[in-house]
Amino acid sequence: MAVSWKILVVDDDIDIINLISAFLDPLRYQGIGIELLTAHSVAGALKLFEAEHNIAVAYVDLHMETKTAGLELIEHLRKSNIAPNTRIFLFTGNTDQAPRWETTQRFDLDGYLDKGQIDRESLLATTYSAIRSYDLIVRLDKSRQSIFNAVRMLKALDEADKGAAVLDSVIARLLSNAELTLQAEASWSWESNNNDSPSPTDTPATITIDHPDQSGDPH
Repeated sequence: MAVSWKILVVDDDIDIINLISAFLDPLRYQGIGIELLTAHSVAGALKLFEAEHNIAVAYVDLHMETKTAGLELIEHLRKSNIAPNTRIFLFTGNTDQAPRWETTQRFDLDGYLDKGQIDRESLLATTYSAIRSYDLIVRLDKSRQSIFNAVRMLKALDEADKGAAVLDSVIARLLSNAELTLQAEASWSWESNNNDSPSPTDTPATITIDHPDQSGDPH
């Protein structure tokens, strides 16, 4: 069980980071809160991905060191198979620079968000769903690995002509992992959903952030 769900925000705009932190602070999934990690550059983000192996969700700004720095980071993560389970979302205020449909397909994004209009309810819902997807993927990966290990054990024992002696225990392990998989798929319930729902706050539902840089290009 996770101690906290790690959410990474990669953005060079401190106002955006503070806003996301305020919006996501009350979020709980499975009764567990979040830990917000931040990076202000591609290099900083890569260091965090190397140090942290269980980042559930990453929100990546398109425009940082360069106009497409965010996409360069995501492309590197995908090609290097770094953090394959992490759910990745792109922040951008310039859809012409990164067309939504084409970019989502090419970089295998989980979402594409307009950073100029950050809606609290949408961000909470998006992050909650992303954490749930991450959690399910991790559980299924662990279950699948256990099944592979059990099959390899069966093969080794069969080659040693000792398979019958431990067949029952291996079958029990397979059934246990199958049950774990089913529990992971059915972990959501109305009761847990209501318990995880953040309480209403005084935070405004929508805040518009407009910080053009000196060149006039949106971040």
